[in-house]
Amino acid sequence: MKRNISFTFLILFLSICQLSVLSQTVYLQENIQNWTNRTKYGNYTQIINIASAEDSILLTNCLVSNAAAASGACSAGRIQLMEAEGSVQLPELPPFSIIELGIVAGGADRTVKLQKLNGTLWDDVEVIEDISKEGKIFTYVSTYNLPAVYRIAFPSKVIYIHDIIVKTQTSSDDLTNPYMTVTRNKSSILKANIGESCSDTIRVYGENLTADVNLQITGNGKDKFTLNKTKLIPELGVVDSEVIITFSPTETLTDTVKFIVSSDGVNSKEIELVGMASSLTGDGSTDNPFTVIDIKTINNSFATTTKYWVCGHVVGIPSAGNASGNLTSVRTEPPFSGKTAIALADIPNETDLMKMIGVQLPTSGGIREVLNLEDNPANLSKKVYVYGTLEPYFSQAPGVKNISSCAFVSTSLAKNHNFNYKINRVGDMLVIDSEKETKMAVYDLMGNLVVNAELHVGINSISFKKEIQYPLIIRIGDEYSKIFL
Repeated sequence: MKRNISFTFLILFLSICQLSVLSQTVYLQENIQNWTNRTKYGNYTQIINIASAEDSILLTNCLVSNAAAASGACSAGRIQLMEAEGSVQLPELPPFSIIELGIVAGGADRTVKLQKLNGTLWDDVEVIEDISKEGKIFTYVSTYNLPAVYRIAFPSKVIYIHDIIVKTQTSSDDLTNPYMTVTRNKSSILKANIGESCSDTIRVYGENLTADVNLQITGNGKDKFTLNKTKLIPELGVVDSEVIITFSPTETLTDTVKFIVSSDGVNSKEIELVGMASSLTGDGSTDNPFTVIDIKTINNSFATTTKYWVCGHVVGIPSAGNASGNLTSVRTEPPFSGKTAIALADIPNETDLMKMIGVQLPTSGGIREVLNLEDNPANLSKKVYVYGTLEPYFSQAPGVKNISSCAFVSTSLAKNHNFNYKINRVGDMLVIDSEKETKMAVYDLMGNLVVNAELHVGINSISFKKEIQYPLIIRIGDEYSKIFL
């Protein structure tokens, strides 16, 4: 069920603070009207005034329109976040801050994540939902007792932030009443293969406590979950502990249980835990990509901005699916018409639609040019790697979207001589399988540098101009080779 986080966190905040009388002070207020205009998506630093000092807000894959009109509760001026990639990072905020965001979008039912920095990683705090054409104020009340850095990131579609307001709060009784907070470090479902385990960490914090804190898991399937601690003993009324929850499934299932934290004199806290067990062939990595049956087994439960490698044979062009999670129409024989998608299966000549998935191709560029069957009917039955997000495609049929890399398995070059890299050309890209992080450079026969890039471990897709003539000289690390592609 979709919900407005304003109401949810307001109730949470009131329960934490008991009946304390709170006063609020505006700590940061930015309505964007005085910001520098940014007409192209990019990474920018916006200097602001905060707490009588100069600080900054970091924009990633954003643009800024300081006079853009607003609707509803929002004011004029906005930051535009790119679909899936935009983020706005706030400066460090005081403990127990209240964050108010004025957000609007060009369409209905859009979402964006609010995240908190944890060391070098970002933890999901909440998914802000119900973003629409009517501007709304979304409120998050932090129960975190230390200064923290937050960001708004990974919008499902383009969204606009018109207002950023942060308030600090103080209590008239100095929070002398007992209270507890329970914070989950991850927001994803616990997923594990049968016979294996996965873990999550939950932070339990409390002050002014007068009794021990008890921890338990309840619900059907609780035997699949274990805790490394079942009791926390306060020191001078304070507990601050990380509790590790481990999910160890023995059969294919999805279990939902509750993690309950309780202590005398304070309201109990509950977190819902979902454990999903399956038997997967791959893990989505370069060396062990997911298979088509894996994607069907996962069944959209990995639907986030994270990208994975998927491998399968090209078996046709999909055009429809259903709410039951299957493709219902796939053209499997030439002539082919359509450049927007391909269907993959685990065997080359698959005809069972329930054993296929759809892959959405980019709207333009080398991947679309090389993979689409209308222009490349010879791709039929070829085995291909694609790198993208695992999302519903054609109704609720599991699929792959936002493809940013690909490689045909059959055409990757074997390692030869002392040159320890596999290289393939895919349209206007070089696809390189690298065993280590290193630098790469490509030169034409005149000695001109035509490509300069950093390689990561695994498959890399490097933009490449089609008109460049072969042969070329490629240098990866300290190794050289002549390539004919």
